[in-house]
Formats: sequence, C-alpha cells, structure tokens
Amino acid sequence: MSAAYIDTEYSADSVEFCPDTRYTDLSHHRCDDGPLLAMADAAGCVDVHRLDSIETGRIDVISNSGSILDRGLPTTFEAWIAAWNYYDENIIYSGGDDCKMKGWDIRQGFGQPIFINKRQTRLTTIQCHPHVEHLLAAGSGYDDSVRIFDIRYPLRPPISVNVGGAAWRVKYHPNIERKEDLLVASMHDGFKVVRLHDSVIAMSSVEEEPVDNKWSVTIRFDERASLAYEVDWKWGSAGEESSLIASCSLYDHAMHLWWD
Repeated sequence: MSAAYIDTEYSADSVEFCPDTRYTDLSHHRCDDGPLLAMADAAGCVDVHRLDSIETGRIDVISNSGSILDRGLPTTFEAWIAAWNYYDENIIYSGGDDCKMKGWDIRQGFGQPIFINKRQTRLTTIQCHPHVEHLLAAGSGYDDSVRIFDIRYPLRPPISVNVGGAAWRVKYHPNIERKEDLLVASMHDGFKVVRLHDSVIAMSSVEEEPVDNKWSVTIRFDERASLAYEVDWKWGSAGEESSLIASCSLYDHAMHLWWD
C-alpha cells in the first residue's frame, strides 16, 4: 500500500475531498487536474491540496494556506471545519471558534473572504447538499441547533432546527431519493436521522427561531459510552430502503455500524 505524507504542523480538525461528477448531479463540476482536498487545522488555517498523481502519491499544494479566522490576543482561535461548495470547486466554506461562517474563493487565496456570516456560537460542521444546489447545513458542538442556509443569500437568517445535544457533525443523505434526510452526531444526545420538511428543502420560509413542526427524528442510535462525535452514510445504490451508517464516539474508542 502506497501512502503520501503531509506535515500538517498543527492538529487537523477536518478534511474533505472536492466531489466530482461521479457523486454529484452537476456535469459542469470538475477536478480535471486531480482531486482537491481541503483541510482545517487547530491554528485557524485552511490548506488546499491537489493530488497530482494517485499512483505515486505525490501531492502538490495549489493554494497557500491562510488564516481563515479572526485571531484574538492572547487566544488563537481554532478552525473546526472546511467544506466545499459541491457545485463550484472554487468555493470553500469554513467555521471555527470565532463564531463566523466564511466563504472563500480559492482563486483569490485566503486574504479576504467573499462573505462573513456572524453567528452566536462556534461552528464545528458545514455541508453543502449533494442534490439541492443552494442548500447548506451548518451546526455547532456548542449549541443544539442545525442551521439551514440558502447560500445564494448567505447573510440572511437561516432556518434553525433544534436537534438537541449539540450538533457536532451533519451529513446529508447521498441518495437523491432521500434528500430530506440529515444525519446528525449530537454530542450529548446520540446519533439521529432528522427528516426535514419539504418547505425547509425548498427554503420557502426563513426564520432564525427553531422550527419544531418542520422536521422529525426518524431513527436514533444511542449505543455509546461517550460523546457522539463523527458519523457518515455509506454511499449506496439508489432505491435502497435503508442505509448503512458508521458512527464514532470520542472517548470510549468505539465505532459502530448500524442501519437506519
């Protein structure tokens, strides 16, 4: 097994590959020169790497790393998440301990964000919807809400869904037949699949207050002895009635595989 090595210098808090046409609906989405990888680290920086040769494992950095958080003294804020816009490989979203979601155009580097959305809490998770072009979910391990944005209007108040237990990680279902389903790792309240109402998917209402009548928990998984920390769907064939889920808890060194 061959492997490539990157000295991250600081702890890497998140990594995400830029998806290509095999996993998205958009034919114009391209990574023709090699896969792109975004990484957020404990120093408040985002790095973008291009995998130049999968066979040899050579990695070229295509964009200089840059601080994506406003740094305070004497504290240096941590960057918890870097996430791609699945429909434009030039755009990355970031969040961290400075309580701001920021958008970046990697063609311009990390000198100036294209927008800043100031939040009331630190952001630990962001994901672009793989089947609804303008939809983005953002959550925090420091409060109970997942916020749904129409990224065309990133400064508008989002729809807020109170999932309970601190939303450390969110993942939309990869299959279009289940585009309403959002997988959540709620640190203090286990793992759960949240089904969003059609009006949330369509962003027909915009309200900062939690909307309890526009979502429901369809299944939850509580077999853990520690904080619910990381979770993801298995990418599967369209039309499957249930999906395989992998979940990890923080301090008990446990990973579980379960079906929703």
